[in-house]
Amino acid sequence: NFIKPLYKNSDIVRYGSKASNKKLLYIPNGLKLEQHPNLLRYLEPRKKQLASRAQIVRSHQPWHQLLWPRDPETFVDGPKIVAPYRSKANAFFYTEKEFYGSTDTYFVLGHDSLSLKSVLACLNSSVGLVWFKNMGKVKGEVLDLTGDNLDLFPIPVNSFTPLVSEKLENLVDEIQLLVANS
Repeated sequence: NFIKPLYKNSDIVRYGSKASNKKLLYIPNGLKLEQHPNLLRYLEPRKKQLASRAQIVRSHQPWHQLLWPRDPETFVDGPKIVAPYRSKANAFFYTEKEFYGSTDTYFVLGHDSLSLKSVLACLNSSVGLVWFKNMGKVKGEVLDLTGDNLDLFPIPVNSFTPLVSEKLENLVDEIQLLVANS
């Protein structure tokens, strides 16, 4: 139950993700280790190393907890856009599946006025690439696609009629299917 597939920045491609063979031991904060003897048996030999982490020492958190956990709802089944921290192009994708990423991945979980697939179409567009290159942060040849840049990205909310949104969503579905099958 605690072993999850882990995706890194380099696994994210435009409209999809590469298969990942990496695994993550994800222990939700607040979990009582004594109620999970197999997990405790696995972690016990690593207790000294885990307990000596500076944040654990300073905060008096249980030794097995994550230091700065993200909201677990970010990773579970549900609509989300996934973004790499850094990429040579604007490479975002949409998923409704469980997706665990480390600190080099970002997630967009909702938008007030547009469907996430319409937002994805804007983010992955050629106009989006120009915006990220000129208005976002660029480090060498790599775009910095962090939360700050995503928050500032201008989405023309009033331009999307229900028909336009529906067409964009259908295009995103078609492109993602092509990427998944390539």
